[in-house]
Amino acid sequence: MGNSLVPLSSPKKFSARAALVDLQESSRSLLTECFRQFGIDTVPMSAEKAERLASEKFEACVIRVGSHAAPVLESARKSASNSRMVIYGLGGTMKDAMKLSPYGINAVFNEPLERPAALKLVRATHMLVLHEFRR
Repeated sequence: MGNSLVPLSSPKKFSARAALVDLQESSRSLLTECFRQFGIDTVPMSAEKAERLASEKFEACVIRVGSHAAPVLESARKSASNSRMVIYGLGGTMKDAMKLSPYGINAVFNEPLERPAALKLVRATHMLVLHEFRR
């Protein structure tokens, strides 16, 4: 006659994901640490494997600013699920960034990447990534 209490299985908690495209190991590890502090998972990938941006949902993308970034960003912006993702640029010149302006880069990390500056930029933009526009 005893009632057994079975814990209810908790539904899987949603986690925002950021794609890290073609980043060096040092930059990738630093940005992974910064995004993790705000509950954002990171997925490293190469530009060759970036077709995932057309088929999988990501809330953000960090890509090195340069000539190879345009096809990746175009694929992401044309994707129905990623057309509104937050795009971060990494390094590059102002001229390179202007060439990518049609893809709407939201923020740029300066190179060399420094932890305090990277954390400050992620802190300023993480609510956009998490889609929590109001508090």
